[in-house]
Amino acid sequence: WYADIIDEETDDVTIIYLGELEWKFLKVNFTNILQFIQKQTLISRSTLLNYKSPIFDDDSFEINSNGISGEWKRKSECTFCEKLFENADGYILWECFIPNGSAQIKVNNQINKGLGYVEKLTMTLKPWRMPINILRWGRFLYENQYIIWIRWIGKEE
Repeated sequence: WYADIIDEETDDVTIIYLGELEWKFLKVNFTNILQFIQKQTLISRSTLLNYKSPIFDDDSFEINSNGISGEWKRKSECTFCEKLFENADGYILWECFIPNGSAQIKVNNQINKGLGYVEKLTMTLKPWRMPINILRWGRFLYENQYIIWIRWIGKEE
């Protein structure tokens, strides 16, 4: 999972990655938090412990894991689901659940509120078999408007 929020007052940015990696008998869960504070300080925290899966329903996405709690709510019904790549080795599935939502997150007793974005990437392809040399991904949010782009350069585009 990928979720982010841009605080409406301070422009502080918080990015959260939540993931599950399974390979043969091994299963690893992880959480990574990146915070860009006051346009000059970058804070990064990662852990493989105490992971709780996010809760997603039709209208919202919630996390409560490793001292982070947050909720993203949809502003519109629009969602996207696209199989970006597929071959005999596996596939890459991109699902954007909240392209432009209202969000609130609490990290270290600091509460941020603003625009937020939530997506999920599912890969059955081994990472070293991905046909990607360069990946360009981004999104732009503004009130009720948004743009999302994904482009890669590699063996298969």
